[in-house]
Amino acid sequence: MNNLRMKKAYFNTTQIDLVKYNNNIVNIKRALTASEIDIEDVGPMYEIILPNGKQIEAFKDELTLIK
Repeated sequence: MNNLRMKKAYFNTTQIDLVKYNNNIVNIKRALTASEIDIEDVGPMYEIILPNGKQIEAFKDELTLIK
């Protein structure tokens, strides 16, 4: 999932305050950098834009890329 800037994906999470967005299509804005997160510890994460325009961070396994 490299170079996903502004790609679309389905979002699915277990985070209780975000489950209302499950199965929604989101825009992937950019990958977070090693200076922002501990990639070795948590793995790749992305800044995404929810359908309501809110921007949040998501784990790679919360996103299913739409081809």
